[in-house]
Parts: sequence; C-alpha cells; structure tokens
Amino acid sequence: METKSMVDRLGSVYDKDKEESMNQKKKGPVGKYAGTAKVGTKGQIVIPKEIRDMFDIQPGETLLLFADVERGIAVMKSDALEDVFETVPQWPKKDE
Repeated sequence: METKSMVDRLGSVYDKDKEESMNQKKKGPVGKYAGTAKVGTKGQIVIPKEIRDMFDIQPGETLLLFADVERGIAVMKSDALEDVFETVPQWPKKDE
C-alpha cells in the first residue's frame, strides 16, 4: 500500500490536485488554507501572507510552538494562551 504525501493528502482535502495545492492557484474553503514553507539556513520559516492575514499575525508578534513527535508541529498566537489561563483557577501564593 502506497503512503500518500502530505501535499497529496492536503490536495484531496481541498479538492485540488498536487500542482494547484503547491502553487496556491485556487482558494480553498473559507477559513482554511494549505501551503508550504521552506526552512532557511537559520531554521526560520516564512508564514504565508494568507495565513498571517487570516490570523492577524503582525511583524514582531510572539507565537507559541507546540511539538509532538507523532502529531507534528502546531503554531498559535500567544494571546490565545491568555484565554486558557483566564479559565484556570488562581493558586494561592506560598506566603498565603
């Protein structure tokens, strides 16, 4: 059984063929985006403009990175973590 590449899987999700998925000639479903990023010599990647616009990511903004060997890498805006912390009860300080 042949294993499909990531581009092939994304292409089928967005009803695109491999070349269209790589070149982003067609738009995907609203609120969805599939693209590629090349890792530079310093380990940096450029987040595609469509994704930066979708999530209002501005230059200099801090992003959170989560990694799992089996599931891959996830990126989220740091302000999303603030929402999580607001739902966590406050622990008393050692002095209290």
